[in-house]
Amino acid sequence: MAAIAEPFDSPYDSLEEAVVEALANKFESIRDKRMNQLTDSFAAWDVNKYCRYTFKLYACEALNLFMLCVTFVTTDSVLGNHFSTTGIEIMRTGWTKTTVDRLFPDHAKCWYSKGGPSGSKQVLDALCVLPLNAFSRLVFKCLWYRIYL
Repeated sequence: MAAIAEPFDSPYDSLEEAVVEALANKFESIRDKRMNQLTDSFAAWDVNKYCRYTFKLYACEALNLFMLCVTFVTTDSVLGNHFSTTGIEIMRTGWTKTTVDRLFPDHAKCWYSKGGPSGSKQVLDALCVLPLNAFSRLVFKCLWYRIYL
C-alpha cells in the first residue's frame, strides 16, 4: 500500500496569501469609504427636501377621489339612481336579470311606418334587437366594480 504524501509547500503559497490579504484589505477599505459616504449623506439629508413633491402627490390623490365621486354621482343620476345598487344586486342574484338589464334591454318593440298599397301611411309593429345595449350592460357592470373596488 502506498503512503499518501504530504502536500508540497511551494514558495508561491506565501506569496499568494500575501496577494489575497492585500486584495481583501483593499476591498475592505473601499467598503469602509463607501459606507462613510453613505452615512454622511444620510446625516446631511434634508427632511423637508421632498415636501413639495409630497404635497403635490396628496393633492393629485385628493383630486382623483373627487373625480371618482363626481363620476359615481353623475353615472347614478344618468341611470335613474339605480347605479349605486347594481353591484350589490348582481352579487345577490348573479348575472341574471338586474337593474342594468332593465335599463339596457336586448329587445324592444319598434314601429315602422311605410307607404301602404293605397298611398296611405301603414304602421308595422316589429321586435328590434339592440346589440349595443348588451355591450353597455357589461360596461356599466364592470364600471360599478371599478368604482367600488
